[in-house]
Amino acid sequence: MSDGLYSNLEEDQGLRSDAAAVDGADGPLARFGLVTMPLLGPVGMFVLIVLAVRAFETFDTVKVLTQGGPGQASEMLLHTLYVESFEFLRTGYGAAIGVVFLVIVTTLTLTQAKIFDKRVHYQ
Repeated sequence: MSDGLYSNLEEDQGLRSDAAAVDGADGPLARFGLVTMPLLGPVGMFVLIVLAVRAFETFDTVKVLTQGGPGQASEMLLHTLYVESFEFLRTGYGAAIGVVFLVIVTTLTLTQAKIFDKRVHYQ
């Protein structure tokens, strides 16, 4: 994820900084706020959405390391989906958990896109 942000910073940064200095952005903080931050907007929005979705995808870590942990202390939604569907053979309940997971991730993604889209300016 940081590769995307770094490559976006490297792209034509010198020309834009010089143009900002000519336009009146005197110090490095002014150039950062007026030039660099708006350029990072689209990539930053993508990175934040992908990281938020990845935060919910912790099935592999929980399954391999703790199987839900002592007393279900590290139980996650996707691990619960797996256990209910494949270990207890309650496929309907597992499908319902999957739909709830889909609604949560979709709502989070759309909310983030709506909030950050106001602050992101595309070229």
